[in-house]
Amino acid sequence: MQNTKELTRELYQELLNAPVKDGKSALKVLPAFAACENRFGTKQRYRDILDRFRGVPAKMRNGLYMLALMRARDEMAETMFEYQEDLRVLYRERFQILLQSCRDMSDEEREAFLESALLASRNRTLPAGRYEQIISSLKDEKPAKEAVHSSGSLLPDSGIRGAKILWTSSRRITLELDDDAVYETAPYRIYINRNLYGEATHMIQTVTDLQPDTEYSIVLERGGIFTSEIRARTLPETATLNVREFGAYGDGEHNDTGAIQAAILSCPPGGRVFIPAGHYPVTALFLKSDIILEIGRDAQLLGIYDRSLIPILPGQVMLEDESDYLNFGTWEGNPLDMFASLITGIHVSNVTICGEGVIDGRADFDTWWKDTKHKDRAWRPRMIFLNRCSDITVQGLTVQNSPAWNLHPYFSSNIRFLDMKVLGPANSHNTDGCDPESCKNVEIAGILFSVGDDCIAVKSGKIYMGRKEKQPCENLVIRQSLMRDGHGGVTVGSEIAGGVRNLRVEKCRFQNTDRGLRVKTRRGRGKDSILEDIRFSDIFMDHVKAPFVVNSFYYCDPDGHSDYVSSEKPLPVDERTPEIRSLSFEHIRCTNAHYCGAYICGLPEKKIGTISFSDVEISYADDAQEGIAVMMDRCRPTCRLGIVLENVEHAELNRVIIKGQNGEPVILHGVEHPVFTVSPDGL
Repeated sequence: MQNTKELTRELYQELLNAPVKDGKSALKVLPAFAACENRFGTKQRYRDILDRFRGVPAKMRNGLYMLALMRARDEMAETMFEYQEDLRVLYRERFQILLQSCRDMSDEEREAFLESALLASRNRTLPAGRYEQIISSLKDEKPAKEAVHSSGSLLPDSGIRGAKILWTSSRRITLELDDDAVYETAPYRIYINRNLYGEATHMIQTVTDLQPDTEYSIVLERGGIFTSEIRARTLPETATLNVREFGAYGDGEHNDTGAIQAAILSCPPGGRVFIPAGHYPVTALFLKSDIILEIGRDAQLLGIYDRSLIPILPGQVMLEDESDYLNFGTWEGNPLDMFASLITGIHVSNVTICGEGVIDGRADFDTWWKDTKHKDRAWRPRMIFLNRCSDITVQGLTVQNSPAWNLHPYFSSNIRFLDMKVLGPANSHNTDGCDPESCKNVEIAGILFSVGDDCIAVKSGKIYMGRKEKQPCENLVIRQSLMRDGHGGVTVGSEIAGGVRNLRVEKCRFQNTDRGLRVKTRRGRGKDSILEDIRFSDIFMDHVKAPFVVNSFYYCDPDGHSDYVSSEKPLPVDERTPEIRSLSFEHIRCTNAHYCGAYICGLPEKKIGTISFSDVEISYADDAQEGIAVMMDRCRPTCRLGIVLENVEHAELNRVIIKGQNGEPVILHGVEHPVFTVSPDGL
């Protein structure tokens, strides 16, 4: 403490003696003084120094004044609120003066002013949008843009804008930060009813162990800067049924399926089935509507892999009048018999599946991942399967070691997956992370995927289901998620006979995946297989071998290598011909690419309608590997290939930068209307 006091006294004198005409020495030492001063709460000296700046030109004084206020935040909430009100008044009174004078600032003055404005913007002191006004008013916009867009790096430890309530249940509240970071951010603290709850680093974070039907005050803080108070009320809860009271052992040896299923069937509407700490071997649990299934901290549901014990969901059961079929099971886009999943929902609604626990399928290469192309009584189960369900939220859980796809909503609507981990060995078979199939209104947010196949694969069935149901997968939002190790970060296809519409992928990270943004289709998917309004933005990729792949010749299915699928010549357009209408990629950074930057390939007889790249930067790994970027017959191994565009009607590349490619940066074949906007740094 003595050293701190001595340092503060020295800084105090230096500031008081600082020249007031140029203020440069004050610019260097004032933030340090403010940081030391708040350690022992004396304000008078701080105010003396601010008064001393009356002689500094207004354009510089105001920037220093605001920067000092921001840096002088005390860790105590009471002090924080006092300073925050000072800031609000300051910005209201002086914003226009600052805006008018910022054009004439020196580099140092501009830096101080921009930092204070950015901090205020993040803290909601400065209204949203005004920071952009400041940026546009400056002659040189580059420093401001670098302050806001950090190429996916974590935000500095200098404040937090705010947060919103993403989801609420009876005992849990999920928050989403309003920051510029992606998936993770600099550490911040969460206060519940003014008491410290804990520290977090994720953009989407859940507060747990709350009480039902109770109002809570939530404040977030980083670097001494607090958000405005967020108020939320948890939902009511009719009852809690502990599965131990229904006979579950939780010892890892007994089959607890019956006991847990009894609790689920007994739960009243609005009630909670609670699975406490322990290990619970189960075959398949079937949900019912209007309940919460919570897998508590240190609790694990463990899959039983004895096929003779697991129920089978038949692919088709004929109605009594033989007019149609009921569809229960499915496998890769067709109505086929499948084993019931560890958690199965059939025609249920208003269900929450949540908790800090683990759902572990316990699949391995001696059981489910052995002879994966062979059907043994039925096709492999999922971990969570939702067939024709609505209003379902899955939150908080770790799902791992699935026999096949992990999360599989199927012909369902209003489905949310929030703040989860989905894990599987990188060499495991068909362990897709999440496969929404012919679903409507799906939100995937705050998820860590590390699996052996596509992290997310958006689907709508093969030709039989596509023609029969004509149900596209539509209105999907994927954001603030991390995709690692899979074949594709976000994939569309290949079973997309019903089409995909209105897909948004934003603020995500892809690391070490084979491909980043991947579209897989082929002749034979049918005329209803229309892909349109698919947009990817604010994505950061690292060590993704082929960042952008659109493949209209995907060689899946028994006829995948036939002339019909693989022919480069235009074929007649008929009811078997799929269509890609519009794809958009913007604000994307790709580092350490390998095979290529982008390989976009449409059909010669039905070209991709519109594809656009805007503000996209691609660079290659120093030790880039050679490999096949696109799974079609004529594709050969490449390394450091640039952007390939084939069979596209309208292609627009705006502010695209490619660094370190072999050969031409862009290769065009059959592109009717290419538009390149030239800039000094790229295309």
